[in-house]
Amino acid sequence: MTKALFVLLALGWLVFTLSGYVVGRDVLFVNGSSVTYYFLMLDNGTLIPLVEPPPAHLIGTEERVEAELVFTEVGVGARVLAPREPTQAIPSRPVSGPLLVTLVAARLADVSAEPYNMSYVHDVVFGPFPSMRHFWEYMLGGAVIIRPYYIHWGWATLPRTKADYCNANFFDDITRDVINILYSEGIMLPSYSYLNYYLTIGQRASGGFEDVF
Repeated sequence: MTKALFVLLALGWLVFTLSGYVVGRDVLFVNGSSVTYYFLMLDNGTLIPLVEPPPAHLIGTEERVEAELVFTEVGVGARVLAPREPTQAIPSRPVSGPLLVTLVAARLADVSAEPYNMSYVHDVVFGPFPSMRHFWEYMLGGAVIIRPYYIHWGWATLPRTKADYCNANFFDDITRDVINILYSEGIMLPSYSYLNYYLTIGQRASGGFEDVF
């Protein structure tokens, strides 16, 4: 498993909304012109391209922002979200002990490819080092034990195409459809458990597949 894929898998497990800092990179050309590219920089240094210019006052500062992942024609990018209204923090107990995880491999309605077999997908999530299970148990100091609750052995076909999901709520829509597929097969997700799905979006023109965990 490549380092880039492992980082993407770890991010996908956490949340659908990312948090980080806005940075810019200037590219200078020999004719004297230049272009600036903007990125969301995560705490581990990973750079995710922004699909639109961010507010100028956020660039290169230490002000943390939230951003959502979005699909584009060239891949997955991020869009900076407007600041949330301040809310009163709700005290919560830290999660510890066994954490149940349901795993589903899914493909869009207009994608026929199944780029990986289920044994590979299973090992990426629940296998020995390096895997998502090992990563999160290590990062949490052993306070949480990742345990599989249900594994959908075989690719699930979503009811909509990539174009149908291209909106601001695409992660919510995909998650809802995955849960409905499980429900139709008699699988009820337990409370306080995690749903992890591997999604193949399609094949790149340059070869290989565009995937999201």
